[in-house]
Amino acid sequence: MVPSTWDQPQLGLLLGIAADLNIPVSGLVDSAVAAGVSMEPAVPHLHLDLQQGRFVLTELQSRTQLSRSGVFIICETGLSAVRDGWANIIADVFVRQTRFDPLHTAATEQQLYNKLDGWLVEIEAVGSAALEMSAGEKSYTVQVAGDQLLSASSTIYPQIVQQIRPRAKGILAVSHRLADFPGLKDSLELIAGLELKWLDENAAARGALAKTGLFKTDPDTRNVNFLTSLPLSAESSGEQAAVTDELLPSHLLYRARAYPLDQGPIVLGADPKAGGRAITLVGMLDGVSRKHCTINQIKGRTHVEDHSSYGTFVNDRAVTGTAALVLGDVIRMGSPGETAQLIGMSK
Repeated sequence: MVPSTWDQPQLGLLLGIAADLNIPVSGLVDSAVAAGVSMEPAVPHLHLDLQQGRFVLTELQSRTQLSRSGVFIICETGLSAVRDGWANIIADVFVRQTRFDPLHTAATEQQLYNKLDGWLVEIEAVGSAALEMSAGEKSYTVQVAGDQLLSASSTIYPQIVQQIRPRAKGILAVSHRLADFPGLKDSLELIAGLELKWLDENAAARGALAKTGLFKTDPDTRNVNFLTSLPLSAESSGEQAAVTDELLPSHLLYRARAYPLDQGPIVLGADPKAGGRAITLVGMLDGVSRKHCTINQIKGRTHVEDHSSYGTFVNDRAVTGTAALVLGDVIRMGSPGETAQLIGMSK
């Protein structure tokens, strides 16, 4: 799976590296298209992604196939620049509140960057967070709200909205790389005629694996196909079904007990009081709501829906509304909280 913006020289370089490492490549596919196919039947019209050096909007068309129809570079500011902006803002808060400068030494600067993603998840989930850093035997703690981080992206969000608004119709699929950007969800929700769907990190992989029969290398020329469209609602071959089945969980594991997913929704919480199936969480219940989240499986696809006040996390990423689940995903409720894992039973 490759970004929509990659050109032929970049694709050739990738294939050359794979060949030198003796990694067989059966095909290449546009990652936005693959992610969109994973959302069937509610396929998106737009896909928003973040690369290391740019924000990218991909326009998609769906008929019998989901096809890439346009690629737009929103701005040349990417993940590295935004992360640097957040790090500088947080460092400034430490200096103003404690006189401790995390950027003064390489060791504490690295500590800040190592903790940054986890801090962003917590801030986006509950609006603010207590951030702690250590230097030698001393520990420093500051309170940071999401609003304080907005200046790092204040020039980017209007550009994103400006690009999306004239194309707004149907569903916008948003990459998991943007899930914890403070204030982005609020900005996107201002666009009329658009339904937001937040992708999990495995969405593109699921879409590509569901279409493995299409990736066929020419045995004579050894040419590799690069697909920018994939068929929708096609019957899977036996080989395709076998691959995708490996990603499908069958049970939810909580405290050594496995609960089948195909017998109806499962509500989890400190006191769920569900009319149907429920799991009452015990143990570390700080930040756990009475009815915290629901796990549901429909037509083999498993999702989690968040009902909580303080957030549900999948692989330590905050869930916004609902999120798709695959085999091995870990759901955390509360902080440090209770965890449950998606598992599969061998037949």
